[in-house]
Amino acid sequence: MKWWYIYLLTRCDAINRSLTALSFIALIALVLIIIGYIIWAAVEDELKSEASQQIIAKFKWYIKAIIILMLLTGLLQTIIPSTKEAIAIFAVPEVYSSEVVQQFYDNIVDMLNKRN
Repeated sequence: MKWWYIYLLTRCDAINRSLTALSFIALIALVLIIIGYIIWAAVEDELKSEASQQIIAKFKWYIKAIIILMLLTGLLQTIIPSTKEAIAIFAVPEVYSSEVVQQFYDNIVDMLNKRN
């Protein structure tokens, strides 16, 4: 196994923590944008004017962008394994297929057969 694979395996938890922080910040931004929109709509007298329609379109675009960002970070958090899972994915097959483990397994089977 190359050294950078081992390094990347150890970074899985850090990547997941970063994605969690990004999701949390996006959620706070979403709440603030919705609150800002509600306050702006309550204060604005004419919601039918051209400028108001442009502002409403920007609010909707921001909300959609943040929701998409939150969905993507949630998907990435689901796909990226933890460090323990990643090491198990890469290391267990290597250990299981090694000759030392096979000999150890054969010795245990022989020992158990001799007892019976």
